[in-house]
Amino acid sequence: MKCKKENKKYLIVNHLFSPDLKYFCKNSKGFFWANDGEFFSEISYSNNSSNGENKSPINVTDINKFKKFKDFTEFNIIDVNVDGQAVTFYIYSKTKLDNKTETISFLKNNKDFKKAFFLWKEIFEIEQICEVLIKALWLKDSYTAGHTKRVSSFCRDICKELNLSFYETELIRLSGLVHDIGKIGIPDHILKKPAPLDDIEFNEMKKHPLLSNQLVERVFQNPTIIDGVKNHHEKFDGSGYPQGIKGEEIPLVARVIAVADTFDALISHRPYRKAVPIQKAYEIIDSLSGEQLDPVIVEAFQRWIKGSKMLRESKKVA
Repeated sequence: MKCKKENKKYLIVNHLFSPDLKYFCKNSKGFFWANDGEFFSEISYSNNSSNGENKSPINVTDINKFKKFKDFTEFNIIDVNVDGQAVTFYIYSKTKLDNKTETISFLKNNKDFKKAFFLWKEIFEIEQICEVLIKALWLKDSYTAGHTKRVSSFCRDICKELNLSFYETELIRLSGLVHDIGKIGIPDHILKKPAPLDDIEFNEMKKHPLLSNQLVERVFQNPTIIDGVKNHHEKFDGSGYPQGIKGEEIPLVARVIAVADTFDALISHRPYRKAVPIQKAYEIIDSLSGEQLDPVIVEAFQRWIKGSKMLRESKKVA
């Protein structure tokens, strides 16, 4: 099913805290059950809704492609104030929701639903800031900005193999997206040097995790985002930087980013180094398990890469 390009994010209600989350659309958009499956809904801020046009954002015929949605043919628009936050709910139901008062009461008063909504709202707002930061990074260095986007995507895939919740996965994905934002502060002659860095230049480059940390601490309060950007160059054996912490002292988010970051660095072409084939990158990451990288995260990476098209297609090319 294709996602329409709209200025909306969608919330999965029951599965927000569940490890068996399934993405039905790309970019973390999806359909979520609420109220024990009697209806499911899409949620947007009121100011991002359909500008007064009562049109379903997803065609009912698209919904019917999924068997468990085939009976959800009635479309309802309900505006609710959730703890002072104006929200528009696009609700598909099995029967027309004539008693909207009862539905509104559920949406406003169900504690699990409200918790899910506000966690989703937090993710939504963090992502908006991340997108602005990445646009700024793109102006500085398009390669680094593209690298962070790929690392972000790899983080999400690894998190799925770790059976993390939607909330945890999204925070790690977004931390991966801005993990190199501090490179904005690295001089161009070092950041864009078309050759390996010398020792002095490398020491300057090593400042970027702390530069990233200084920047994100000013705009984010969520510790997962901050921990990822600060610690993604720490190594499992303690030989990394900036703090030299080791093992599980390194936050989970940073251990995931480290694997994703290493993988993208290996398979990306640079002026001074050719990209490594996917199979070879897989083998290198395996060799770093327990030293530079967390073995548990490496195993999750390996499960993902074995099930992805990347490895199969690389073998065909070879």
